[in-house]
Amino acid sequence: MIRTRLSRGIAIVPSLCALAAAGQTTTFDNDLEGWTVYADGAIVYDAAVGNPAGSARASDFGSGSYFGFQAPASYLGDKSASYGGTLTFDIMTNNATTAGATQPDVLIQGGGLEINLDLPVPTADVWNQREVALDTSSDWRLNSLGGAAATEEQIQTVLSNVTLLRIRGEFSTMTSDVTHLDNVSFPDTPDCLADVNNDGMLSPTDFTAWVGAFNSNAPECDQNNDGMCTPTDFTAWVGNYNAGCP
Repeated sequence: MIRTRLSRGIAIVPSLCALAAAGQTTTFDNDLEGWTVYADGAIVYDAAVGNPAGSARASDFGSGSYFGFQAPASYLGDKSASYGGTLTFDIMTNNATTAGATQPDVLIQGGGLEINLDLPVPTADVWNQREVALDTSSDWRLNSLGGAAATEEQIQTVLSNVTLLRIRGEFSTMTSDVTHLDNVSFPDTPDCLADVNNDGMLSPTDFTAWVGAFNSNAPECDQNNDGMCTPTDFTAWVGNYNAGCP
């Protein structure tokens, strides 16, 4: 068990500052906010259904292709600062099978390149919360899901001038597919690693949260981005904490 004595001789300066909100976010509180549907589907605003109420609702035309959601212009352009951040969204569909497994769940084009990501098949009829790392810790693939693994440089090239962002909406061969999208967030800055408890503040309580992450081998333990949870991450957390966040 790791103990607080590991901090002996290392300054953990109290920093009760709130982290600035950053990035593009759509909560569909009143309308579609510019989101459209691509391929085989129609889209409407659904004020009654959401997480909470209010979402984009796409339904199947049944013509054989797979529909999805396409982001508005506000999500495009120079997103270089988002490298290392996390794209998040909530999705709920009425039909979910392995059908259409060759379709990317997230597709981003930019800088003359395209990166594609495959995610687990969602559970039908419940809200599925998706978290997509905008770096090589996600299995981004060039041009198709069968393409080569995208490098850090290639992902950064795409994010330097995003021209297209799509989120898959159809997960079966049925002709009655209906999918809702809510709470899309595309960051403008990398994640704040030191804010381990994700309360939007940097405070000493994040140390307690990091100890918990260390003892349970949770992803938040990894403060130096080496893909492992080791005691060296404590030193990295102290550095991240004292450096502050955007």
